[in-house]
Amino acid sequence: MEGPNCKYRTFLNDYSVLNAGKIDEKVLLGYEKRDYFKKQYSKWLHIKNLGLGAGQWSPCEYFNQLSKAMVASHSIFNYSIFLSLLPNRNLLPARHLLILDEAHLVETEIVKFRGLSISKKRWKRYLEDFEIIDYGYDIDGWIEFLIELEKKMLSLMGENTLIKSLSEERYTRYGHQTSLKRERQKKIISASQLFDSDDDITRGQIVKENF
Repeated sequence: MEGPNCKYRTFLNDYSVLNAGKIDEKVLLGYEKRDYFKKQYSKWLHIKNLGLGAGQWSPCEYFNQLSKAMVASHSIFNYSIFLSLLPNRNLLPARHLLILDEAHLVETEIVKFRGLSISKKRWKRYLEDFEIIDYGYDIDGWIEFLIELEKKMLSLMGENTLIKSLSEERYTRYGHQTSLKRERQKKIISASQLFDSDDDITRGQIVKENF
């Protein structure tokens, strides 16, 4: 269970750091904080109904480890968590050094984190006649493509008012205005030409090489 009513979740200000920046640095959840959580836990109706006491309490291990990593002077994150923290710099204190393991994969990790993947079957299920324009490395072109896709999907759902509000929000927050016509369009690909899986992509590449 997560949220303000969860009695297992701890927060950054619940932790203190001993010997910060040294080899024996420790991040601790203080006794006072533990006693506070135990008291709140023992008053929780769910716990009373189960007949459990304050001694059964322990912090949610996910938020416990995440909070420790956030307040420590040195931490190890996987790429997914690290990238999720970047937009809010107030969450992650400034560090003197950043080491990226397997740094040649950073671009791939960013695409996985921010990317969007839609299968051939899903295209054909909702937008049978929809055409995809391959913009290559033209980022603006892909942004326009995704906005048009969003409009089509929302229109199918009868959410025309939401289409307008999202357009206004994009303009207010990012100064974005949809282009009426792009000067340079690439190859048009129909939904039926999309591959179902990585194996299909590999087979397609092999066929091209043979020609």
